[in-house]
Amino acid sequence: PVPYSHEPNRGFLRSLYALGRAAASIGEIDEAERIAKFLGESDPEASKQLGS
Repeated sequence: PVPYSHEPNRGFLRSLYALGRAAASIGEIDEAERIAKFLGESDPEASKQLGS
């Protein structure tokens, strides 16, 4: 786990979120899904926090 609540993890989680969005925007759907899964496994709340 990489909890979003632990502030030092937030930079990594933000980068991972941005990478997933970039992959999706260029049509790399498999990669975007893999990243979304990894982000969800790291902290299920991270996507909600980062998407808002």
